[in-house]
Amino acid sequence: MRICGICKVEQAINPHLTFHSLPKNSDIRKQWLEIMKKKDSIKTAFVCNQHFKPEDYRDFCDRPILKNTAVPRLNIEDELNTCVESIEHDSMEVIKNDSSGDESSVASKKHCNLKKFGIFRKEDFNDEKLWNRFLVAFEEMRKEKVLLERKNKRLYEKVQKYKHIVEELKEKNLLTGLVADMLSIR
Repeated sequence: MRICGICKVEQAINPHLTFHSLPKNSDIRKQWLEIMKKKDSIKTAFVCNQHFKPEDYRDFCDRPILKNTAVPRLNIEDELNTCVESIEHDSMEVIKNDSSGDESSVASKKHCNLKKFGIFRKEDFNDEKLWNRFLVAFEEMRKEKVLLERKNKRLYEKVQKYKHIVEELKEKNLLTGLVADMLSIR
C-alpha cells in the first residue's frame, strides 16, 4: 500500500490517484525530500499526483507521465480550482477533437507501439544500449507475431477445407448425420 509522503493520503482509499516514487537524480531527490520533510531517501517514499502541476507531465502511452525535472508542491488547495478548470478545458478539447473526425493527425505520428505496454520513444530510455536492446526485442516480438499470424491463417484455411469436405460428403450421402455432426467443428 502506497502512502503520499506529503499529504498522507493512502492509495487504498483513493485508487484514482497515481503515486510517484522518488526520482533518481540526486538534486531533484533532495528537493523532494525537503518538501516531504524527510532527511534520507526511503525506497517506499511516494508522492501522489495532487502535488504536481499539469505542466509537470508529458504525454506517454495514452496517459501522462511525470517529467524527470518535476518537483512536488505543498499547497494543493490553492490551485485546486485551476486544476479543475484545466481538466474541464482539456476534456472539452478532447470532445471537440473526437467530434471533428480528423484521423490524419493521428496517423502521422510514428511511435514504437506495444499494445500491452504503450508507446515508446527514444527519449524514454536513459541509455543508448537500452534503446537498442529494446529495438532488438521489439523486432523479435514483431517477427514472432507475424509467424503466429501466418500459422493461424494456415490452420484456419485447413479447418475451412475440412468443413468443405464434410459438407461435400454429406451432400453425396457418403456420411450419416451423426458422423457429420461429429466431424463438424463447433
